[in-house]
Amino acid sequence: MRDIILKHALLNATEHDGKAVVGSVIGKVLAEDPKLKKDVKNVAKNVNKIVQQVNSWSSEKQKKELKKFGKIEKPKKKQRKGLPPLPNAKKGKVVTRFAPFPSGALHIGNMKAVVTSHEYAKIYNGKFILRFEDTDPDPSKVKKENISLIKKDLKAMGIKPDKMYLASSQFEKQYKIAESLIKDGKAYVCTCPPIRGTKEKRGVGKKECDCRKNKPKDSLKIFKKMFKSLKEGDAVVRLLTDINDPNPALRDPVLLRIKEGKNPTTGKEHRVYPSYNFNSSIEDHDTGVTHILRAAEHATNTQIQKKIFEVMGWENFPTTMNFGFLYIPGEKTHKRYIRDAIAKGKFTGWDDPKLGQYGLIRALIKRGIKPQAIRNMIIEMGVTSQTVHFTWEKLYTANRKLIDKTSNRYFFVGQPIEINLDRSTARSVKAPIYPGKRKYRKIPTSKKMYVDKLDFVANRNKEIRLMHFCNIKLNRKAHVTGKKNKDIPKIHWVGSRNVKVRLIMPDGTELNGLAEPGVDKVKPDQTIQFERIGFVRCDKKNVFYFAHK
Repeated sequence: MRDIILKHALLNATEHDGKAVVGSVIGKVLAEDPKLKKDVKNVAKNVNKIVQQVNSWSSEKQKKELKKFGKIEKPKKKQRKGLPPLPNAKKGKVVTRFAPFPSGALHIGNMKAVVTSHEYAKIYNGKFILRFEDTDPDPSKVKKENISLIKKDLKAMGIKPDKMYLASSQFEKQYKIAESLIKDGKAYVCTCPPIRGTKEKRGVGKKECDCRKNKPKDSLKIFKKMFKSLKEGDAVVRLLTDINDPNPALRDPVLLRIKEGKNPTTGKEHRVYPSYNFNSSIEDHDTGVTHILRAAEHATNTQIQKKIFEVMGWENFPTTMNFGFLYIPGEKTHKRYIRDAIAKGKFTGWDDPKLGQYGLIRALIKRGIKPQAIRNMIIEMGVTSQTVHFTWEKLYTANRKLIDKTSNRYFFVGQPIEINLDRSTARSVKAPIYPGKRKYRKIPTSKKMYVDKLDFVANRNKEIRLMHFCNIKLNRKAHVTGKKNKDIPKIHWVGSRNVKVRLIMPDGTELNGLAEPGVDKVKPDQTIQFERIGFVRCDKKNVFYFAHK
């Protein structure tokens, strides 16, 4: 087991600038020897230990140790490219939609529905519709500015809808449909007390309420009062279904209810609001939606919407794919908490890097995660009814593939410790702008140098190599021992000519460090790599956000 772990730790390290990643190594080890899955705790323990050891070695030692394993044949992966075929789909006929509740900026969970819906529309030369579900006027949840946030997030993700509108723009049409259903005896107005009473009568006992027996003309009179004199909770419009249906959710579901106050998205006073299911059913039918892709939590909504289609006499209910829950490890929070925290100043905005841990798209993009990486990762997940376990390493791997070869390398010292060399061997040194390329950057040297505090504490009084420069015995007054590259620890550094840089970490902490000259020429939104630290994105001159290793 140890040999298998060491081999994959070395392979992973040599592929990622000398730093193996525990999660990736565990996956490779278990793939090579599936029997080890029975002892996964022990495997993880050993992988942690060996990865730590391998990462402490120089790149030369890592390569030397890897050679001992001889020629390693990497298994060829048979990867599915893109999404699987869409059931019941015809070229040029597919219409998908994304119907977000405008409660805040988008997160990775939302993106699964958006990306798959948009991608399928593209694959089949179809249409993608964006419909804002402003069917709940609660101002503590819905904000007009959230519509702008969602639009900007989709634009950043490269998603352009073929049609975009507010659900509230269709309310008048939906009132007429409701009135028609009441006239035809397919719906009725229920004035039973909310929650208590109606819930009991439609629950285990399957008893119908007296309102079901009202004549259509009586229900219509109450329906008209809903728009004028009745108050919130006084009445709702219900679809007339089978009161004995084994699924309680399908027993006379609510179609419309009274909600007092102005719609936060439009400023208009509607008073009567359609339910999510009534609105979705009508709009999906009228806009010709053929396929709905959404989370499994909507399974009940799907059944209610099918019932509405059935009562309306509409055929061709959209092919619906309810995919599994996207499990994101770490802290869980609601958008309402984030909104309140932003208002109190706990976060600087929806793009605060600390919100990246909650999967907020704009926060991740600000850190340097490319929209295409998010898209690629979601497409790779596919559409499955099983719970999908998202890992940050999956996202970072997808991002690394996009940015690695375009990210120039630079030195950055986060916690500078000044040292003085007893002599200088050159005015400047050349270092590769990218490993393996014949393009170089010039780094000015001096007797006065700055190294990172962590490197200084770990290697004090030891012989180390200042990367690309010379070997020294590390101390405040450092003795230069030679120029020849040796198998000794290597650390990064900057000379007296340097640039002051702010590096903002994912948890919001800031490192006010020093970087080599040339960093001040990096343009906003450009991604670079601080050697031995990780990939960072330039937000503005000399201000960077840490993305990942």
